[in-house]
Amino acid sequence: MKNVKFKSAAFAITLFGFLLVSLGFSSCEDSVKDGIGTIESVQVSDYLADPENAHLYSEFVTLIKAAGMFDLLNAYGVYTCFVPTNEAIQAYYDANETSFEELTDSARLVIVRNHIISAAAGNDPIETVDFPIGSISVPNMNGNFIRIAIEGKYFWVNGDAGIIKKDNVVHNGVVHTINKVLEAPSSAVKDALVEYEGFELFCKALEFTGLVDSLSLTENKDYTYIGKVVDQKPYNNGALMKTPEFCKYGYTVFMESDETLKANGIVDSVSLVAYAERVYYNLFPLPEDQDEAERIKADYTDRNNAVNRFVAYHMMNRMADVNEFINPKWEDYYTPGAPIFEYVEMMMPNSLIEVSKGNIINKNMYDASAPQVKILSNIGSLVHVMFHEIDNILTYEGVESNVLNKRLRMDCASMMPELITNKMRGDQGYGFSNVVIPPSFFSKNKVSYSEDTQFQYIGSSAWTNMYGDEMLFVGKYDVSITTPPIPPGRWEVRLGYSVSGRRGVAQIFLNGKPCGIPQDLRIGGTNAKIGWTNPNDESDGGIQTDKMMRNRGYMRASSVMKTPSGNNSFRYNQAVLRKIISVVELQEAQPLVVKVKSVMDDTTTEYMVDYMEFVPSSYIDEEGID
Repeated sequence: MKNVKFKSAAFAITLFGFLLVSLGFSSCEDSVKDGIGTIESVQVSDYLADPENAHLYSEFVTLIKAAGMFDLLNAYGVYTCFVPTNEAIQAYYDANETSFEELTDSARLVIVRNHIISAAAGNDPIETVDFPIGSISVPNMNGNFIRIAIEGKYFWVNGDAGIIKKDNVVHNGVVHTINKVLEAPSSAVKDALVEYEGFELFCKALEFTGLVDSLSLTENKDYTYIGKVVDQKPYNNGALMKTPEFCKYGYTVFMESDETLKANGIVDSVSLVAYAERVYYNLFPLPEDQDEAERIKADYTDRNNAVNRFVAYHMMNRMADVNEFINPKWEDYYTPGAPIFEYVEMMMPNSLIEVSKGNIINKNMYDASAPQVKILSNIGSLVHVMFHEIDNILTYEGVESNVLNKRLRMDCASMMPELITNKMRGDQGYGFSNVVIPPSFFSKNKVSYSEDTQFQYIGSSAWTNMYGDEMLFVGKYDVSITTPPIPPGRWEVRLGYSVSGRRGVAQIFLNGKPCGIPQDLRIGGTNAKIGWTNPNDESDGGIQTDKMMRNRGYMRASSVMKTPSGNNSFRYNQAVLRKIISVVELQEAQPLVVKVKSVMDDTTTEYMVDYMEFVPSSYIDEEGID
């Protein structure tokens, strides 16, 4: 890919070879795709082993058979296969100074599984028309996610493997032919940084601040519910649901290129330190008794150090590709043209960013005309880290003062890094929409719940929720969710939810303090305790009723949220509501802890969480119905 800058000439050679091979295979590709279409009677293994395809796939077939996977690809299933040519496999052997005979059985299995995505029954194989620009949400059979880039009519896999023959659909899957072997991504962050040509300054800052060591964890070793199947308590008549098969840890790092830093007067580590101190010691002053000499001696690994803050504000503890900050599917849940925002906690203590459509990081959260930072493209990917280039310097300056002029609306799934890293958010990754998630899956400083609580994540797109997904806490539940850090100020805190007869009654706590009387999620908006009316039946469009509902601690849902098909605004649905839970005064940026605890003896009831809103008190009068 043109945006990945490596120090070797290998990529240029690969690109040249890809263009040559592409020209050679273009007519063959068109005849297979357009002339034959789906070969109903042929399985993946049969297609690859066909003597007419031996000039392409015989080496990979040899690997498949040696790895014991030939029969699997001949069986019922849904397989998306990226198959390297004979020449590509030989090039892999040459580059690694090995051969088929020298590979161990386990090494052969790893190679084969790197190239195959196995989806759940009922799903379709992934053809190029369905490729994202970014990560495919279903992992390969080694549990790693394959990345796609599109340049013109060319498809690139994991950065530098070109698809030279696409969409060969057979009975149990699809075969895409590639001109380079896909290798398992590395977890060696320091080794990777050496390869990112043109980003040396930022990479050096990652090193001398010690923050590169914060990118070391790859997997939650305490998570032990491998493939367990559990009863789903009240939902869908007690159907069986799976638990996640693994829990990966992941990270994302935004990096300015040396060129971008130079345009802002940063040409070396000395000027980078000076820039960071000018910005961050202004935002977070040092003690008055610390003079300039002491600043220079400051420990760059200290999380309060200016340079450490600068670098950490570029890092998040979730692995998100360029297609995962603002999911295009989310637009289906908002009226056309309505702004969509995602709020993400950064690794600088008590900080967050706002991302909007187009992968724009809004430095000034309420003025769209202010300077912005755009996420350009992926620089490189490890097994647990994504590195993305940004086009402007990213700092925290102005965030806390600007945010007090704007409502922060956060989907609750966005508060749980594990859902994003493991690509579970919004019915992606596992091939089924519903999962039961045990407590050990989540970091306890973000989500915690009792063993009596069953956490169901419903990722379907059919619900009248913010992005279609929802969280259900079932049983004698006792759940605590820690929000991203909220900047200082006086905030009204709300919970968005939908009504159902399956719901229960819960006491809500904010930072350990009970918030009013227990909330009953079973009663609809027309109940006298809420006072909802249809705005279409009122001459003022429901504005007066809005005020009366606020007095009771409730609000209609947003006018710009809607069902995914059609334009059925949630404002006109009495079963979609917002609950005002409290007002909180914050002297400094900090996360909030929201706790919900069942007050019922019935262990089949559920508490539903969709999204949260944090609204500056000074902004409420001008907020509007959106």
